[in-house]
Amino acid sequence: MPFGDPADKLRDVGANVLLFVPFGYSIAGRKGALAALALSVAAAALVSGAAEATQLFSTRRYPSATDIASGVLGAAGGAALRIVSRRVD
Repeated sequence: MPFGDPADKLRDVGANVLLFVPFGYSIAGRKGALAALALSVAAAALVSGAAEATQLFSTRRYPSATDIASGVLGAAGGAALRIVSRRVD
């Protein structure tokens, strides 16, 4: 359950969101706003999910749905920035 663990710190969530903004921005260079947004969100979910899946085998780290959700939110924000900036030009 994302955002339900007391161990989730606002600072960590904010860092995850901000780290994925450039990722979403760079992927959203594709044509078509909806396709760019969908591709950015799907790619962020895959990358973040893969990173969290590797933590299943760690004794010191724990996978977190909050990290995946934060990555997706950041990528969606970056894609939205790219789409809006493209329309302004």
